Amino acid sequence: MPGVFEFGNNESKPLSEAVIDAVVAHTGEDPLEMEPLHSTIDPDALDKLFNRRPSRRQQAGDISVVFSFNGYEITVWSYGTIRISDTTS
Repeated sequence: MPGVFEFGNNESKPLSEAVIDAVVAHTGEDPLEMEPLHSTIDPDALDKLFNRRPSRRQQAGDISVVFSFNGYEITVWSYGTIRISDTTS
């Protein structure tokens, strides 16, 4: 069953950390035992793409990114949702 997590605009942590936190919350895995996020996607690029400050791009429409991480399909939407799906389902 997919897990759906929200990330807020006023959070001080970057989105890349919120993705790791969401995977940990969904799976119960130790984050130190997971593969590094940077082995799948550039965390800095992800953070910049989904910069939480209002921009013309965000006002023009929602964007999303889908990538595999730690055996799961991760979908991140600009409106603040992280969806975690098992890649075998």
